[in-house]
Amino acid sequence: MAGAPANADLSISQKEAPSGAPGATDAARLLQPFRASFRFPDPPKPISAAHDAGIRALRLLSFVRLDLSVSGAPRPDLVAELIANYKYTPSCATGWSSVRGKTIEVSLDAFADALRLPGRPTYRPPPGVYPAALASAAEEFIKVYLPAIVPYGWVDVKLRAVKHGRAHDVDWTELIWGEVTMEMRQLLQNSTTYGCGLIHYGAYLQMLIWFQRPELFRPSMADAPPQKKQGSNGSAVLKENRKRCLEPHMPKNNMMSSNLFEEASKKIDSASVIIDAAAKKFCSASNMIDATSKKIDSASDAASKKLDVATKLMDATSKKIDLASERFDDKFDVATKMMDVTSKKIYLASQRFDDKFDVATKMMDATSKKIDLASQRLDDKFDVATKMMYAASQMMEATSRKLDARAKQLDEKDNNIQAIESLNQALLTKERQSNDELQRARKKLIEALPKFTNARENIAIKRMGELDPIAFANAYRTNVPHADTQINSAILCSKWQAQIANSKWHPFRIVTVDGKPTEILLDDDDKLQKLKKEHGGEIYALVTKALLEINEYNPSGRYPVQELWNCKEDRKATLEEVIQFVLNQSQSHKRKRRSVGWGLS
Repeated sequence: MAGAPANADLSISQKEAPSGAPGATDAARLLQPFRASFRFPDPPKPISAAHDAGIRALRLLSFVRLDLSVSGAPRPDLVAELIANYKYTPSCATGWSSVRGKTIEVSLDAFADALRLPGRPTYRPPPGVYPAALASAAEEFIKVYLPAIVPYGWVDVKLRAVKHGRAHDVDWTELIWGEVTMEMRQLLQNSTTYGCGLIHYGAYLQMLIWFQRPELFRPSMADAPPQKKQGSNGSAVLKENRKRCLEPHMPKNNMMSSNLFEEASKKIDSASVIIDAAAKKFCSASNMIDATSKKIDSASDAASKKLDVATKLMDATSKKIDLASERFDDKFDVATKMMDVTSKKIYLASQRFDDKFDVATKMMDATSKKIDLASQRLDDKFDVATKMMYAASQMMEATSRKLDARAKQLDEKDNNIQAIESLNQALLTKERQSNDELQRARKKLIEALPKFTNARENIAIKRMGELDPIAFANAYRTNVPHADTQINSAILCSKWQAQIANSKWHPFRIVTVDGKPTEILLDDDDKLQKLKKEHGGEIYALVTKALLEINEYNPSGRYPVQELWNCKEDRKATLEEVIQFVLNQSQSHKRKRRSVGWGLS
């Protein structure tokens, strides 16, 4: 359905929208800006037959082959009135409008029925159609039938589903309906997004009107020129006119012609009476039709309200049915897979049985032939067969004993495995207990060690993640040799200690080492690079070392943690080293006390 701008006046008159019709005044006001330029676009070019298989698989072939010209010439005036009177609830898929005082249901279901659109998608790839062909057909359909589509939100999700080969998952009816309703709302807001006065989907809306109210597209009797009622005076006027028309053609003093004229006049008079009676009957019938139409309209409004309630209930029921259907489909798929696996196992067992049966059949055939050829040696062969059967039974018994022995061995191995597992569990429990005891011992040693050591001893307590002020000051002094070195180094050390304790700063990245995720320091961190550039590599090394320590010992709290430390080798001290150190210190203290006691004595 194509058309140039409508020539008719698009404003809604009292005849087009009676005072009782909803939104008549609003419709006139909303349609005023589009009075001179409302039009439909040119009809879409037919899709190539090469895409028929894909379009049929998407269940859109009926829509594509729908003849939109069945509703007649383009009627932008009717579509404009439908849009102007459109009333909808954002949370509901059902809306209503009116055209020429006639109620029109503007809903997803009514739109699908009018344009032969498919139902909900099956979410299953259609059989017999390649995914590439399906995607190509879907893209061609969007290009031809959805020219004004804008990829946003859920529309963009559906378009990406088409590009990724999942066109069968798209609800095409919902997609087209969404574009149509969005254009209607844009036009109601007097937006120029879709072009001034151009209704991209106007032909679809005209089809919706025609599907529900085809009488709006038929010529109306009210549009015919009014006829004057003819009574007795009218007959006299007609008679006089006929006389004036016939007199010039009548020969004078001709009685026969006069009689014929009078006879014709009588027939015309009788026909006029019949016409008058028919006109009266037509007027009464017209009045009855008008009354019936009003009753039908009121009944239609009541039925529309009931239909709205029923539609909401059906929508809720449909959602429940869809959920139940999805659950059933999932269970059905699982059952199907289980049945496939079972059928494969049965098929393999059947093949094995067939093979064994074929071998047994061949053996039986060979045995039968041998029996037929050597019937005279039946007794000898029977003895031989008896011996062979006995030997076979002996072999079967031996095999059965071997199998029993192996079964016993397996049982013993199972028992051994269970014993090993229980032993392993016990060892793990003991290991946890030992670790807990070792941790408690380290805590006790950390608490007691300051009594036995000083800053110059090999074994000491180190606060992991804390900058060494002395080392920091020495490193700072090498780079900035002036009088305020000590104060500036203390300020800088305090600043970077606070930065290390800041949990929001985490200059680490995760890499995989030997199959395990490991955190390493970011060499290109802006703060660290700035520190290295301004204060040199020694301070940079001290800060990165403290960062690595805090990330290892307390990454969540980011405060320094005490640890037993081997100062000589610059590593974590073992319990053995710490205990040996404490014993040595204790013995040393004892010798000092003895020497002091001897000196006093």
